[in-house]
Amino acid sequence: MAGSPPRVSSEEARAIWSLLFACALVLLPRLAVFPWSENLYGDAVVRTELAQRWLQNPHWIAHMDDGAFQYGPLHVYLVAGALALGIDREDAGRWVSLLFGVLTVLPLWSLSRRLGGAQAAWWATAGFALWGMHIQMSTTAGSESVGLFF
Repeated sequence: MAGSPPRVSSEEARAIWSLLFACALVLLPRLAVFPWSENLYGDAVVRTELAQRWLQNPHWIAHMDDGAFQYGPLHVYLVAGALALGIDREDAGRWVSLLFGVLTVLPLWSLSRRLGGAQAAWWATAGFALWGMHIQMSTTAGSESVGLFF
């Protein structure tokens, strides 16, 4: 019937719910440590400062000396977007990392399911959810979780 929304099969619905559950499974341990994580390593503070400077004068970052230096522009744009939404400077990069850290489960799930089936996807997700290094990367303002996603 014209104008009707497309019907979702039960298999598609199950896949969507599985992905949402997988995202929640990855999100929970990261949220548990988020209040206590701090930007005490690497270049997280510098990246936030660069994003804040860029936000004062938004422009296309075309080369290294154009505002991102050796870091590359994508993370600067993303953190600037979080700052533009009003997220506190101390937390903007951390929220970007958390978002992309959790979203990383989507390609992981898809690839694992394609190569090894649903059980492999669940095992991969469970391991990823509890991977300490990624929990740390997803709760501080470094660019590692963004880089892993892409």
